[in-house]
Amino acid sequence: MVSRGMVWSLTRSGVAAVTVMAIGVALSGPASAATPNVDGAGQNVSSIARTVARATQGMGSRVRASVGDPSVATQAGPNRVSIPSDPRSPIVMQRASGQGVGLTVRVPDDLGLSAARVAADGTVVYSSDNRHAAAAVQILDDGAVRLQTVIPSAVAVGDYSYTFDSDVTLLPNSDGTVSLVTEVAPGLTVIRGTVDSPWAVDSKGNQVPTSYRVVGHSLVQAIRPLADTVYPVVADPKLTFGMGAYLNMSGAEWKSWAYIVGSSLVFGSTYVCMRFGNTIIGQACTLIGVPTGISTFLDMVASVGAWSLDPVACYQNRILPENNRVTRVALSNCQ
Repeated sequence: MVSRGMVWSLTRSGVAAVTVMAIGVALSGPASAATPNVDGAGQNVSSIARTVARATQGMGSRVRASVGDPSVATQAGPNRVSIPSDPRSPIVMQRASGQGVGLTVRVPDDLGLSAARVAADGTVVYSSDNRHAAAAVQILDDGAVRLQTVIPSAVAVGDYSYTFDSDVTLLPNSDGTVSLVTEVAPGLTVIRGTVDSPWAVDSKGNQVPTSYRVVGHSLVQAIRPLADTVYPVVADPKLTFGMGAYLNMSGAEWKSWAYIVGSSLVFGSTYVCMRFGNTIIGQACTLIGVPTGISTFLDMVASVGAWSLDPVACYQNRILPENNRVTRVALSNCQ
C-alpha cells in the first residue's frame, strides 16, 4: 500500500529531504472502458481482485482506478496517480497541484504480465499465466496506492522487483522500512518516499516470511513460504508521500543565524530571504513559500538567540507545518 506525501529535511549544509511512503496514493476518476474478465493466458481478473480484497480487508476503502497514458490520472485529496495499461510503463505518483517532486515505480517486469484490466471493485490487475505471479494495483480513498504481487502456487514463488527512477537511491532502515532519496542539487536532498516494512499473507490469512533487499534502483521483495502455506499468497509493500520540512543545525549555528536574521528582520522577511537566498535559511524560505509562513519561521529563528543551546549538539525545527521550537536530535542529523 502506498500513501503519497513529502517530508523535506534540511541539514546544516542545506540538505533537504522529502519522504514518500507506501505503495499507495488514493484517488478518484473516470472508469476505464470495459475489458474481458479473463486474459489471454487464462488468469481470471475477478478472482485475482477477490484474492487481494480478502488479504487487505479492513485496510482502507478502494476507489475505481483509471488506466491509460500519464494524462489519465485518478485523483484523491492532494494526490494524483497514473496507472498505465502497459505493465512495462511506470506508475506515476505526484501532487495534484503539480508542485514538488513526483515519483515513478514499475511493477515486476519478469512475470510476462498482460495489459491492465480493471476489476469490478476498481482494482487494476496485470495477470499472467499460472506459472507466474500476477500484479495488482489499488487506489484508496485516503490518497494511498497498494502494489500487490499475487502468487498462485509454489511454482510461481520467487523474488519480486519494484523499480524506481534512476535518480532514486534506496536506503534500508533498521526498522525494515526503506527511504527513497534523491540529491537534486549540491546540499539539497529530497526523500521522495519511504516504503513500509514488507508483509505477505496466504489465503488463510497466515503471515508468510518476507523481506526486502536493494539492488540498484530496485526494491526486491523475497517471499519464503512455509510448508503449510496455502496459496494464493498476496505480498504488499507500502509507500507514503506527504509534505513536511525539517531544519537541522548545531546549537552554535542556530545562535549565529539568530543574530544574523534578528538584525536583518528590520528590513522585512522578504529582504532576509533574498539576502540569504543561497544559504540554508534561503532554502527554507523557498520551501515554506507563503509570506506569512516565512515571517513566522524567521521570527522563530531570531528568538533562538535567547534560548539555551549546547553549541556542539544538533537541534531540529519542523518548518512545515511549523511548530516554532527546536528539539535536540541525534548528531548525525547535522553531519
